[in-house]
Amino acid sequence: MKIALVGITGKIGSQNALEAKKRGHVVTGISRRAAPASGELASFPIVIADIFDPRALAPAAEIGPGEKKGKFRVGARNLIADASGHSRISYGDYADAYVSEIETGRYPKEIATATY
Repeated sequence: MKIALVGITGKIGSQNALEAKKRGHVVTGISRRAAPASGELASFPIVIADIFDPRALAPAAEIGPGEKKGKFRVGARNLIADASGHSRISYGDYADAYVSEIETGRYPKEIATATY
């Protein structure tokens, strides 16, 4: 699949790009400014553009660095939280959920959330 990814130079977008590439997709990045892409991102073509980003998958209330566990929950319409009331996910697991949603289209025209 060919994917145009908004925000490829950011913390979340970069992980989404790497996850999509790992799964065999061709990724073109879209960024608001010419930020230097380094390391693993240097191989992605990047287009500079202003664009509205209609995300199909919103991250948990707390998103940040951390171990990619490979297990998370996804649901639509409501923020998902654990038994303690926390809603969190790592950048890597969010990227996994984000690319999975692109591939499956499980929540068309809805806002879904991914969390542990």
